[in-house]
Amino acid sequence: RPKKTSPKPAASQSPDLSSADISVLNLFCNGLNYEEISFESWQKTLDDLDLVVPLWVSPELASRGGENVVRFHRNVRKSHKSAGTREPVSYAFTLPGATQQGDIFVYSAQGDRLADKAGDLIIIIRFK
Repeated sequence: RPKKTSPKPAASQSPDLSSADISVLNLFCNGLNYEEISFESWQKTLDDLDLVVPLWVSPELASRGGENVVRFHRNVRKSHKSAGTREPVSYAFTLPGATQQGDIFVYSAQGDRLADKAGDLIIIIRFK
């Protein structure tokens, strides 16, 4: 897929910005890229119902393991055309002992929902 760079900003024409602000804004804008994709490729991103949630735990809790609850919001849509709603969820699970930073736990059908389909909930362990 070809990458396109953003057009040059018109910040230098703004009388309300200092030269330092203009330099920072130009540096930021020059670093932006966008990618042209087909409608079909974009549509596939809407079908990804997996939900990735980081869980921040202390190294001590990860080492000994135990009951844990992760709280998040998942998107629930009745169809591709519906806007959907955000549903708050509290998901209880057992964190096994000797869990390491970056460990990934996958729970089937607990992610975002679309009609009768549900994605997976993917919990990634992070240390505080």
